[in-house]
Amino acid sequence: MRARGWRPSYPLGSADLAPGLPIVAYSRGDTGVQVQWTAESWTAAAAVTRGTAADPRVRDNNSSVTVSSRIAVMRPSGLVIGVSGSRGAWISRDVRSLLPAGQQKRGTSQTLVGIDTEFARGHWILRGEWWHSRFAVPTLTPALSSTGGFVEARYRFRPRWQVSVRADRLTFSRITGESSVPTSWDAPMWRAEGVLGYRVSRHVDLRAGYQFNWREAGRVRERGFPTLQVLVWF
Repeated sequence: MRARGWRPSYPLGSADLAPGLPIVAYSRGDTGVQVQWTAESWTAAAAVTRGTAADPRVRDNNSSVTVSSRIAVMRPSGLVIGVSGSRGAWISRDVRSLLPAGQQKRGTSQTLVGIDTEFARGHWILRGEWWHSRFAVPTLTPALSSTGGFVEARYRFRPRWQVSVRADRLTFSRITGESSVPTSWDAPMWRAEGVLGYRVSRHVDLRAGYQFNWREAGRVRERGFPTLQVLVWF
């Protein structure tokens, strides 16, 4: 099922086409408690939550919690550098109970570390992010890991107009299957995007662009998409 993205199906268990577990679930929030400290040149935060970065939850499903934190340094030059991390169990107790007794005691945690940076000067904003995720797996292999990141540049050439470009990369660790050839457990990919933005008012932005994706395996290796966004904030 390599390169099937969020629409995989498997010969064992349910054969339905359905989203798998994401590496980081950006579209859902977690449930827990967070504290934050802010000073003139730095900020720090720590949280204890029910779910993990891959599986945020409202109700507990494995009698475990995730501990996460981030610290960032802000320089007068416009440079911000942050370091973050989290760790928590990602497999539910219902799934773990199906494992053989010898495998139920193996680790089932997701560990995530990341670095983010931003530099703003004049009409320019430069951003970048790097992260590494490691899933401890009780079967097949001790762990499955992935690494990703992006770089982005934005230039505001008129008070209401801006243009931005971005490049993303996502890679996966290798496992050895029946072929005895080490293969990444999912298909690495590149993504590039360009966007033109117009500020309609203080609280409304319009953005149009084009995104293109390259995947190193699968039935669909390349695909592009036009993009249109309307941003409204209060």
